[in-house]
Amino acid sequence: MRILAALLACCSMSISAAGTDVYLFDRQNNYQFIANITDRDGYDNQPSFTLDNKSVLFTSDRAGGQTDIFMYDIQSGKTRNLTNTPEQNEYSAQPRSNDRFNYILQEGVPYQNLWHRTYKQGPSERALTSFVPAAYYAINEKGVLFWGRYAFSLFFEPAGSNIGPAIGESLFVMDRAGRSIHPIPNSTKFSIVDKQMNGSWIVKSYDPDTKSITPMVFLGADNEDYCWTPEGKMLRASGNVLMQFDPETDAPWEELTTLNAKGFVKGGRCMVSKDGRYLAMVNTF
Repeated sequence: MRILAALLACCSMSISAAGTDVYLFDRQNNYQFIANITDRDGYDNQPSFTLDNKSVLFTSDRAGGQTDIFMYDIQSGKTRNLTNTPEQNEYSAQPRSNDRFNYILQEGVPYQNLWHRTYKQGPSERALTSFVPAAYYAINEKGVLFWGRYAFSLFFEPAGSNIGPAIGESLFVMDRAGRSIHPIPNSTKFSIVDKQMNGSWIVKSYDPDTKSITPMVFLGADNEDYCWTPEGKMLRASGNVLMQFDPETDAPWEELTTLNAKGFVKGGRCMVSKDGRYLAMVNTF
């Protein structure tokens, strides 16, 4: 328990000390810069888009002492706090439906798991039966693939209460996993990052039906984060240069464009809106 507490304290300090901002770009206009939607000192990270493509969800420490989930309205430019819980930390928000979103709730060691609630701050409901402390996750029709907070490993919980392992258990997928896990568009598979012991970072696909793991493409050593477009192409940043990988051609990463925006130096986590119009990219400085 002391080890877990130390790890949690270390992680919390690194989050609050980091300076990151979320930038918004227009994919329909050659990735033209739209806005730095957080433009402040402190931690603003983990962007995702609502299902109607009108807002960006993100994690921020602006409430003081802990992280909350915020929503930025693209049209109005206004931001509002969705959680506002001084005694808890929330992060890794993703849309669940038109009126609900998923997020990781951290209530202390080892109580950290996937929950969901309405955008109107209604009561929260647990979204994962596993008691492995979760940190990052991806969801599709097959179930939830999640990264164990203290295990650096991936676990899978199949969809449906009568499917897969017993309540409170999950299937082990792999160790040495990176944090960037995503549903693969137009597929029932997931993409994951294998941080191999030789220092190579490889994006692989995980098939929950066959339990097979298949290599897809090497990642650059400067950035472990990537995202998918609705068309099924992979994006990542190398500095301020946007790179693209197309699994259909199996060609190496290619330079797509330069993300020109004031203060934007090094891209990190990213997400593309469901309609393909917007790219949200974190500037990690």
